[in-house]
Amino acid sequence: GKIYSIKKDKEALDYLLSTSLTRGYDEDARYYLKESKRIYGETPELLYKEYLLDKKTGNEKQAANILQKIYDKNPGYYDAAYELNFYKMKEADRLMSVKQWDEAVPYLRFITNNKITDRQVKFSAFDKLMSCYSSMRRYNTAIALADSLRSAKDSTMTDIYCVNTKADLLSRSDMTDEAMTLYENAIDTTKSAEQRTYYKVSYEEIAIPYIRNLNQNGSVKKANSVSKRMLHYVPNSDQGW
Repeated sequence: GKIYSIKKDKEALDYLLSTSLTRGYDEDARYYLKESKRIYGETPELLYKEYLLDKKTGNEKQAANILQKIYDKNPGYYDAAYELNFYKMKEADRLMSVKQWDEAVPYLRFITNNKITDRQVKFSAFDKLMSCYSSMRRYNTAIALADSLRSAKDSTMTDIYCVNTKADLLSRSDMTDEAMTLYENAIDTTKSAEQRTYYKVSYEEIAIPYIRNLNQNGSVKKANSVSKRMLHYVPNSDQGW
């Protein structure tokens, strides 16, 4: 530190900052970061080093704020954009745990819209976003999202996930006939025997309670019609009659 104190040399400052961060001299690192920002300005690189220091010392709130600051000015700065996803997900999880679904949506939307996102993290964000909309009974919004994902053939979302999710949402919103049609189309069009089997199992799982509910409500003719429809696709079902 004496070399820098005497000469105020930029090269010496860069070396001392790097060394203090690497060796864990946290107080020294903060001083050299402050000096570096004074000389170079708040560059993404310096801010990211400050983020790493705050993360290491347990100052998570400040760490998240710094990442957001970097992202706002430089959304293409990979490391910051990537790391910020995890802070957004953590906050979304916290809000969902106390059933604040609407408040969680913007955090999840950040992840789904962020171009620099891990595939699994993006999948999880979409899944939780569907859950939020469903919990708020915003079924149409959730269904529209499922449709957009499937039509875009997003690499993070499988056909099975999209079909299953939309069918569940349709069933929850008293549109079980439409959910059955969705499964029927999927069964008819898939080229995978494994997927076809999976769709048939899921199809039966929504059809049987629907048939029972129709019978209990006195809609026997409709129940028989739905039962025959199900048996056309799942002929070995013992629950169809």
